[in-house]
Amino acid sequence: LLAQGDEDVMVLGVGSTRQVESDTARHLYVACAVGCDQGNSTSCQCLVNLCVLSLYPQPQSGACSLARKLRDEGKPVPELGFSKSAEELITDSALAWRYTFSRDGRAQFPRLDQGRDSYSVFWLATYGTEGQWRGWELLDRQLELCERTGAASASAADQSRAWKDFGSSIVISCEVPYRQLLECGRDPVFYELFIENPDATLLPVPLRLANIVTFGRRPNNNAGGVVDDDVFVRRFVLCDSVGGR
Repeated sequence: LLAQGDEDVMVLGVGSTRQVESDTARHLYVACAVGCDQGNSTSCQCLVNLCVLSLYPQPQSGACSLARKLRDEGKPVPELGFSKSAEELITDSALAWRYTFSRDGRAQFPRLDQGRDSYSVFWLATYGTEGQWRGWELLDRQLELCERTGAASASAADQSRAWKDFGSSIVISCEVPYRQLLECGRDPVFYELFIENPDATLLPVPLRLANIVTFGRRPNNNAGGVVDDDVFVRRFVLCDSVGGR
């Protein structure tokens, strides 16, 4: 975490690690752990959120370890990750949409689905810090940090949804004033991302968080192009300024 310029902009890198004591985690851990052990689903969601704030450490300790233990005991703890390997997840064919490409390179649905554009439909399951359910949200621009914080972006606003078009991707870069980042994380929202199938069922989207640390290394940085050791998770938080208090 580096200060830049007038110290009003922070550069967030995945190459450095800083360990902090969290009064928030200390305050919530016992209450959420006890409640979850007693079968309270909101408390179990809270315990998973504490695991997310610690970035799913390996070897597991604290909230992550206890969450998995209580899940194995049949408590209402949601899945933290996936039982499939990284390779199995990457090649999983559970998503039933089928696309073709036109001569101009644009993605198209097959003839059966003509009349629909090539945008994928995503949903967000949202939770508060203490595990309270906040509801479903159709994904629009909730995850665009540059726009949410009012930061100057190098990408045009009308391109910000292009990544949902099959076969496309986009890189959005900006400088985020740290005061805005702290404000964004004052009441953090925890998300799980789902993609909608043709039959309206929802499939969880595996997430590759670049700054996850497992056994002293960052497997998701994919140094040398190695991806078979990647760690995929379900829940994440966009910005947080309470976990380090």
